[in-house]
Amino acid sequence: MSVRSFRFGVKVPVSTMSAAGGLSYQDESITTPLTVYDGQKQVIGKVKLRPTSGDDMFVVLTSHVK
Repeated sequence: MSVRSFRFGVKVPVSTMSAAGGLSYQDESITTPLTVYDGQKQVIGKVKLRPTSGDDMFVVLTSHVK
């Protein structure tokens, strides 16, 4: 299976330094062309969840053709 522009997006909570101590949300995404074969697992990319802490989320895609 080939996809010209695959996009994965997520909203990541980010603490604000306001007196209220609230949260805001930041959009993070991966956009890439890809080709995946039946049963293949492929790492699509890495999304930073918190830039200062090193917390990352890896996006892995597995396809099954019927």
